[in-house]
Amino acid sequence: MTEIIFTEHDRLEIGADEYRLRRERVFQLLQDRQLDAICVFGPTRVAYLSGFFFSPTERPIALVLTAGGAVAALLPNLELSHFQQQGPQLDDSAVYPEYPGGGSGRHPMLFLRELLSRLGVLGKVIAADVDGYEHRWGYRGPALSAVLDQSVQADVALIDDLRMVKSAAEIALMTEACRWGTTPTD
Repeated sequence: MTEIIFTEHDRLEIGADEYRLRRERVFQLLQDRQLDAICVFGPTRVAYLSGFFFSPTERPIALVLTAGGAVAALLPNLELSHFQQQGPQLDDSAVYPEYPGGGSGRHPMLFLRELLSRLGVLGKVIAADVDGYEHRWGYRGPALSAVLDQSVQADVALIDDLRMVKSAAEIALMTEACRWGTTPTD
């Protein structure tokens, strides 16, 4: 393995290429397991695959990856510009107005259903890290399987197993963090 050394001018971050490689591993995993798509709701998992870091609220957010290599997202309008600054280029998205209250009067998960239909995976084999958005800060909504009216293979290990194996860039960042933690200050 190649050792990465940081200088004072280096940016300490995971770059776009690293996120792309992570998504490529998921695309391969989907093909290997004969899954047509995965919906990722967990904020840590979304960030791991996209570089989009956000504070989870009552507004559902999901990253969708298809076995064919498409990347799409369910986003509240409030987070759209934030995603565009941090996240990857999307093949499609479903942006919904304010939730709860106001907006279209339609539940955000219905926007996700329409997105999956546009991606051509509705009615096919869909996985998810969890079966729908977690109940946070007042969010109350249906399970993904209920919205799609089909079973969903919910398994947090699909992404978490990939997160356990660290890349050279991740190891370099952890090494640098340890160096900072053990360097005496004056």
